[in-house]
Amino acid sequence: GSCGHVALHVSHEAALALERVGRDGEEEVSALLGMAVATGLKQGRLCWVPGLRPLSQPCRTPAEDARVQAWQRRGAGFETGGSQGFRFRFVELFAGIGGFRLGLAPLGGRC
Repeated sequence: GSCGHVALHVSHEAALALERVGRDGEEEVSALLGMAVATGLKQGRLCWVPGLRPLSQPCRTPAEDARVQAWQRRGAGFETGGSQGFRFRFVELFAGIGGFRLGLAPLGGRC
């Protein structure tokens, strides 16, 4: 389920701390993301959903969703291959901000 409509994309270090919340990560989350985020997580007003990417389904606005669907329709002519149902595979080298994936994943590619 969803607990809100705002996505906060975090560093790898913060993601690891969020994975440890409930064991030993609360102080680290507070230090990395601030007291407001740590308190929101503790009170259940915020939730940690690992694996989300910019423009993944739970993060999209209706306008973004329409654009992604248009990309998918445009890419529908590609052959589907492999047992996973991906149309093609690609490599995102030197992926500092991950923008390359945003164009290819909606077309059915697997990074």
